[in-house]
Amino acid sequence: MKKLALSSLLLLISTASIYIPGLKVSAQKGTELPAKLNSDSSLAEILDWLNQNAFPYARVGVRESAGSGPRRHFGLPTESVSGGERIFSEGFHLKFVNGCHVTLSNEDVTIIDARNRSSGSFYKFIAQKNGERQLTPQVAMVFLPLNRMSEKRGKGPHLLNNDHQYAKSVGTWRTSYEQRGFFKKSIFDVELTPAEQSQTKELGHFEYLTFTFETRDLAEQFNAAFRRAIKICNSN
Repeated sequence: MKKLALSSLLLLISTASIYIPGLKVSAQKGTELPAKLNSDSSLAEILDWLNQNAFPYARVGVRESAGSGPRRHFGLPTESVSGGERIFSEGFHLKFVNGCHVTLSNEDVTIIDARNRSSGSFYKFIAQKNGERQLTPQVAMVFLPLNRMSEKRGKGPHLLNNDHQYAKSVGTWRTSYEQRGFFKKSIFDVELTPAEQSQTKELGHFEYLTFTFETRDLAEQFNAAFRRAIKICNSN
């Protein structure tokens, strides 16, 4: 009887895995390359496809983790410092490619969303509670070291927000990327140039990278192609 019961249980589990794939489905989201690319496509071909079909339509975001402030005296706990997130408007394109080091540029950029507005990188470019800002962003350069990125970490395409007004500015379907390795490092650099002072540039360092699109289809195609580019660079 025990053998029969065990066989029945195994059959039930295998049957359930057929009809309820669960995690397998979510892990496979956005894994099929766009029609014009295949597993033999070179890094140059993939980057060209991304530049023509995806980068210009993405809201590019960067984020740094929350950290700890200066140590406080008399045994009091260390103060927490909020992490910062900056999301930039559409219009990015390939500016430079040096092996696996890719630079994106947007010459008419705006910061369309931000967390921790009053401090952190680029806070001078962000409108504060009084509606004023010190500088106007004009050019953004995003530096992507593909060889230091993980092809598996981060999230595949996922619905960001059902708020239509929010989605209209920030986008609907998001993918996210991180570094490879065990120790967190700020590998994503962003350089921002203000309209008021073109010779002055501010450089920020971030741990996480996101691309947000209007449609799920484009987010999935981008995710597959971009992770393929990362894989190529990791294997070199």
